[in-house]
Amino acid sequence: MKKRKDIKKLLLASIMAPEVAATLVGTAAKLLPATFIAA
Repeated sequence: MKKRKDIKKLLLASIMAPEVAATLVGTAAKLLPATFIAA
C-alpha cells in the first residue's frame, strides 16, 4: 500500500513542479530588471 502512496506523491510532484518553476521564473523575471536599475 505504501508504494501506491509514493507513486501518487510522484505524480503530484510532477504536476506541481512545472507550475512552481514557472512561478519562480516569473518572479525572477520581475525582480531582475529592478536589480539592474538599482545597480
